[in-house]
Order: sequence, then C-alpha cells, then structure tokens
Amino acid sequence: MSAISSHEPDENAEFGDKFNAALGNLVIKWNRAELHLRWLLDSFIGGPNALVVTSELGAVGLANALRTFANETTSGPLREAIIHLLDYTDTTRAYRNYYVHGVVVLKNINSAEVGYVQTFSAKGSMTKHHEQVSIEQIDKIAAHAVILADYALAVLHHSVDPSDDIPKLPEPPPLPEKLKKPRQSLQWLWQPPQSSPA
Repeated sequence: MSAISSHEPDENAEFGDKFNAALGNLVIKWNRAELHLRWLLDSFIGGPNALVVTSELGAVGLANALRTFANETTSGPLREAIIHLLDYTDTTRAYRNYYVHGVVVLKNINSAEVGYVQTFSAKGSMTKHHEQVSIEQIDKIAAHAVILADYALAVLHHSVDPSDDIPKLPEPPPLPEKLKKPRQSLQWLWQPPQSSPA
C-alpha cells in the first residue's frame, strides 16, 4: 500500500477530512510552540522542581509567568525578545482558540470545505461572533505557530547560554495581525416585546 501525498486526491476521502486535518495540524503545531514556552519558563525557574510549577500551568498562566520573569529578571535584548515572543504568543493563541473551540459545523462551498465558527462573549454586553473559516486561514495560523515555536527555541538557547557559542538572538518575526471577530449584538433578546396597537 503506497502512501498518498497530501496533494493527490484520495478516492476514500470523506467530506471534512481536509478541514479536520488542517485543524489537527494547527493543534499539533500550537502544542509544540507551547512546549517551547514551557521549556523557557523551566529554564528561568531552574532544576527539576520547575516541572512541579509549570506542568499544571495553562496557556495564559504560562504567558503571565514568563512575562513577569522577563520584566523582573532580564534586561536589554533578551527582555525585548521575550516580550515580543509573548506578544506573538497572545495573538496566535487568540486565533488558535477561536478556530479550535469555535468551529461548530463544516460546509461545502464551491467544492471547498469551510468551517463555520460560532462563539458568544459576555464582556459588558452579549455578543455573537460567527463567520466562515477556510483551510487556508487555518494553515496560516499553523504557520504562525511554527514561527512561534522556532523563535521560542532560539530565545531559550540564548537565555540559557548567551555566550558566543550560541547564535545571537534572531530578528523578531513580524507580529500577526490581531484577530478581529465579527460582532453581532444580542441585546434585542432582552428587549420587552412591543405591544400591538389596540
């Protein structure tokens, strides 16, 4: 049985396979980036006890701890690199969460698999966010996760041994554009019904 290239059509492929594969790829790429961030925090704490602290941290707690370590214990280019790394992390994580937790159904539009995102937020007012997301959009964020993972590893190597044996910090990658979710107010749900004229 020969392996099928991702570019060759698979006779046995079912609707949704390509989209699901892209979403799964994003999850894996994000997990690798988060692992490298965890290693960076472990390096600041030091020793095997670091695992006790970092193993239960979620993504936001991990980023907050790293930001605090950067601000309190580093300076100069290393601090700037870590802060940039965390800004990149926050932006990429917003997309990752939106896509991974928001896609509720797949649609076939012009022979392309498209995910339909629907989420709600209640931050001061009730809002619905909904839109269609393409495989290309998912792949773009997976690519950002790879850049994030690689940059985190370079920062880690420099922070552990900033000697001449370790390559200098690479140029910081340009930040992805911040996620802009479409917004639909749901305030009408709490409006009293209009009375009909007598």
